[in-house]
Amino acid sequence: MDSWYLNLSFFRSSASNDRTLILAESGDEAGSYGFAVYELSLSRVKALGYIEAGIQDNPETIQSAVPFLEITENTDGYTFTFTRDVTVRDKQTNRYKTVSKQAIKYIYDGKADLREIID
Repeated sequence: MDSWYLNLSFFRSSASNDRTLILAESGDEAGSYGFAVYELSLSRVKALGYIEAGIQDNPETIQSAVPFLEITENTDGYTFTFTRDVTVRDKQTNRYKTVSKQAIKYIYDGKADLREIID
């Protein structure tokens, strides 16, 4: 299916006024596909990676996880966690599964793309 919406969310760094995170979420009638994460700094945009996570309140649609996202900034990058359990696509089976909010996080360390970590 083709996406038909793009929602942008902006988060300004509390430690540095010249850094802004841009979350570009896309999806279709079945809900959110997840969101790409970009960093805007000194008029340059850098792609950090993709977070393929959503909130599944019913079996028909996957809602945006952005309202339930917490971003922690550190010296090397960012850590992304959630305040609700999220639904992600299992990379081996290509099916969706729900993961506890305590068991999943995404890390950007400044060296490579975002990494998904599920405990």
